[in-house]
Amino acid sequence: MLLADLSVTLLMLLQFYWISLAAFLSVLLILPLSLLSPFPAGLNALFSKEPRRASLSRVYALWNATSLSNIGVAFICCLVHYALSHFQHPDEANTRNIKREDDKCWLLPVILFLFKSIQARFVNWHIANIEIQDLSLFCPDPDAFWAHEPGL
Repeated sequence: MLLADLSVTLLMLLQFYWISLAAFLSVLLILPLSLLSPFPAGLNALFSKEPRRASLSRVYALWNATSLSNIGVAFICCLVHYALSHFQHPDEANTRNIKREDDKCWLLPVILFLFKSIQARFVNWHIANIEIQDLSLFCPDPDAFWAHEPGL
């Protein structure tokens, strides 16, 4: 999931670099590098075997949520690009009667938003599983589960 997220992120950045340098820089630098930071934070949280794994997973969740603002900026840049491309001179519009591939620049941000949403749900489950201190919760015997009183 992390590799798919990184791949779509890099493809989206390449697409916006192809659209314009201003769009690329605005998507990348509105919150500096928050679009690229979830990948190393996710690898750190995934492969650490220390007791502080929950805090590393929270750091990853924070970077993942922060990167959603960059996806919002990508949508805004896509809308501006789409609006500017349709308000061209009439003679240029006649020569470009074929459908342009730029009109679908919203597709990669949507896919990335879906990946980020799914990852957020998985990270929440992961943090909840890490933070369970009472191993009797995993007991298959329901009587042992309900007989346990927390805090005693």
